[in-house]
Amino acid sequence: MPGFFQRNCDRITSAIRARADDLATLMLATPDAGTAQETLISELMIAVLERYTAWRTAPGVDFALSGAADYRIRRALTLMRRDPGSVGDMDRLAREAGLSRAHFFRLFGQSVKVPRACS
Repeated sequence: MPGFFQRNCDRITSAIRARADDLATLMLATPDAGTAQETLISELMIAVLERYTAWRTAPGVDFALSGAADYRIRRALTLMRRDPGSVGDMDRLAREAGLSRAHFFRLFGQSVKVPRACS
């Protein structure tokens, strides 16, 4: 979404660097550590969002929380806003919403008006 990130370039925090280093180390040491990698990717994604954008007040998030979005996505967004560190991984967030991972991502993108990436 244009304008989502407030800046296109800035210094990263030590917390972001540490998460990125942990993820790289895990990926090199244990390439098939799926759940652990996904957890670190989720933590890294949240840390980057927290650092570079006011995502909690982004227009799409407000739209989704207003009641126009699927109730399960509203539940997930509420959880993310309340305590982003507790989310853990995307599988858990999908389960909390009562959806499969694939369906969660599809509904989430539709609900917050995020266009699908090209494949």
